[in-house]
Amino acid sequence: MEFQQYGRVNPDKIYKINPMQLAENVILKRLDFLLGFIKKENEKLYKKYVDQLEKKIQTLIGSFDIPEEKLDIKEKLSDYKHLNQHNKLAKIHYHFLIKLLEKPIEEAINSEEVLILSKNYWLILFGIRYYQAQALTEIMDKEEAIELFKKYIDQYYVSVKSTFKHFETLDEMRNDHFEDSENSTDPEFDVIYSTVEDGVYIVRNNNCPAIDALSDFEDKALVYVTCCYGDYQYAVMSNEHFVMTRDFTIAEGDPYCDKVFHDTKIDKELKHPSKEFLDGMGPILKKNKK
Repeated sequence: MEFQQYGRVNPDKIYKINPMQLAENVILKRLDFLLGFIKKENEKLYKKYVDQLEKKIQTLIGSFDIPEEKLDIKEKLSDYKHLNQHNKLAKIHYHFLIKLLEKPIEEAINSEEVLILSKNYWLILFGIRYYQAQALTEIMDKEEAIELFKKYIDQYYVSVKSTFKHFETLDEMRNDHFEDSENSTDPEFDVIYSTVEDGVYIVRNNNCPAIDALSDFEDKALVYVTCCYGDYQYAVMSNEHFVMTRDFTIAEGDPYCDKVFHDTKIDKELKHPSKEFLDGMGPILKKNKK
């Protein structure tokens, strides 16, 4: 196998986002699906979860509030089957997003584009999901809650399968990854890609800005579930014959994340490389210790 490195560590990266679009496409859409999933899986748990999640998010935003005349969410919720019955829960998620932006309220609500630091961006994407998962662990057995949250992630990915690129081969996937890396003018991920051999393609992430953003979050099992678990479904969504295996994640304290993609039509045994092989793909970045 041959290896090629792309990207860099870039903690000062700036993201351009549309706050209200992000709220609807990334936060509310997923939350609505999560509520529907829990209601279907365990209706007795549903109200307890909504109450616990409301309590948790409200505690996190504290006294932060947006006058209703500045942000009327009733019309925004009309397309959400479950959230439209929980105005408060939706409202405080909006408030949490705007608080994490660290921008003036008017700018956050009315601007089509705002600039935010990488850390804030990843906190919005994954920090909020972390608390959604944590709320579930607070009303049921933790291990059962984590398995339930994983099942939700699996089913959510299936529901949005049409949004994923389909690859006929691992070479197509690799070429797509290369193209994304080459076209990125301001990368923040340091990544090593392998060539494809015998139905196996290896990606080694040397850093993870999302995990860096959540470095102060205490429950690393929940950090892993919210940030990393979806990688498995990414493989399957790309091609029903693709499977991903991994042994290491930065979320769990390892020096890198390995993502090993297998085309099961060729590699039926899912041969995962050894630690020595993964270490040898390239230099391992030294992490700053707190």
